[in-house]
Amino acid sequence: MKRPRLIVRSRAERDLAAVIAEYVAIAPGLGAAFLSRTDAAMAAIQRAPEAGRKSHGEYRDLVAR
Repeated sequence: MKRPRLIVRSRAERDLAAVIAEYVAIAPGLGAAFLSRTDAAMAAIQRAPEAGRKSHGEYRDLVAR
């Protein structure tokens, strides 16, 4: 089965880059750890896009740990 395409808006990409930069400034490896968990969360969304809780109409939430 083909995975659905995950769309990451440019605003979200900018926000992620900013957060990663903040984590990098806090401690070595923290930015990479955050990025790794974000990548894992996005992969989970692609595997099971309807698993998250619905919010804002058809949009769904997924909490990254």
